Amino acid sequence: MLGGGVDDIYPPDNRGLYEKIRDHGLLVSESPVSHRATASDFPRRNRIISGLSLGTIVGRGRTALRFADHRPAGSQAEP
Repeated sequence: MLGGGVDDIYPPDNRGLYEKIRDHGLLVSESPVSHRATASDFPRRNRIISGLSLGTIVGRGRTALRFADHRPAGSQAEP
């Protein structure tokens, strides 16, 4: 689930992963094509990820757990 449009590779370091998913999977976004992700897009994206998931593991970010709803959730401490 992308924070920006399906053609917005963010962060740019993820280009290789983006291309693998594009070529062999499915890119999903509720943002229009060419929309560049901003900080306010990620909570909305997290809400959708939570709704599509049976559980959530948060690797980074403190606010993402609030989207876990009543599903099992876990987090990893930041280094």
